[in-house]
Amino acid sequence: MSKDSRPARAGHRPRPFVARFATLIMPIIALLHATAAAPLLAAGTDTGSGRSIARPVDFWAEHEDDEAFMGVRLHGAIKINPVEIDGLRVAGLSALAYDEDEDILYAASDRGVLFHFRPLVRDGHLRDLVGLAAYRLQDPGARAPGVGSDAEGMEIVNGRNGQRGDARLVVSFERQPRVLLFTPQGRVDGRLVLPPGLDRNRYFRNRNAGIESITLHPRHGWLAAPEKAKSAEGAQIVPLRTLDGRNSWPYRLADEPNAALVALEAWPDGRLLALERAYGPLYLPIVNTLRLVRLAETNGAAPSIETVARFDSSRGWLADNFEGLTRYKAQDFFIVSDDNENILQANLLVYLELLR
Repeated sequence: MSKDSRPARAGHRPRPFVARFATLIMPIIALLHATAAAPLLAAGTDTGSGRSIARPVDFWAEHEDDEAFMGVRLHGAIKINPVEIDGLRVAGLSALAYDEDEDILYAASDRGVLFHFRPLVRDGHLRDLVGLAAYRLQDPGARAPGVGSDAEGMEIVNGRNGQRGDARLVVSFERQPRVLLFTPQGRVDGRLVLPPGLDRNRYFRNRNAGIESITLHPRHGWLAAPEKAKSAEGAQIVPLRTLDGRNSWPYRLADEPNAALVALEAWPDGRLLALERAYGPLYLPIVNTLRLVRLAETNGAAPSIETVARFDSSRGWLADNFEGLTRYKAQDFFIVSDDNENILQANLLVYLELLR
């Protein structure tokens, strides 16, 4: 596929009514409850090697940068402008991966686009974001542009080995379950074999609830998870599975209405950081939860889970459809929200530090 042409909307599979309704109502609720929402910017400004494509926002007006909240510390938040990079619109960001060797933050979208960003962190605070490049993921598994190319999870390989130019991105897809290896320019460079339980749509609650998270655990290897359980019965339990098929752990979602597991990130010491999203009746309020997970030594045993942060839109937080998570440096990490390609929502990037 050409890097210069945008994905065709004509081939995009229509969302179910509930999902379309959620897309419309969630941003309205977020705007009502988020006191710090800022207007969208029409264009970026030059910053040298690329364009500035964001502006700072208050993730919560009552908390200053460097202030601790529960088990995290806030280090700034920005709203990413809906500009075009290499002819591809910045929208629908649902997965993140940070390349420390290149100082590039990769973001994958629901439309199968891979963006290259550079976060501008000054004095320990996230100040801006530079847009560097954009490529379409050349996905042979998609039936048509925009169909099945809904990237939801992403992990980087060789992003912290001190060598430049050898990184690869492992991307999981939701509607047509598969995990592919890509170059940073979006070319397919391999495929990970999925075990039974992850390799067919029938194993998931619906076609829009496939492989949501992928991460590389230092001990257990590749680990993946759907966002929800297969059936409404026992809906609070989501299986965390290794791709070699040897291990699985029952992950209990937070006690929130309509909770879903939307991202996982493995720490070097073997802990997992999990990101959950939930919403109440009529999508009020929106709640984003960060939880620290320690896998049990015994296969099939419940992991230890500790909630380290809970961002509730009814309490003034700029909570939204946060779906992407990646470790930055040491205990620091980024989360990003998916704007659903809706002008009332925004792609928000938040910089946080884990204090546990």
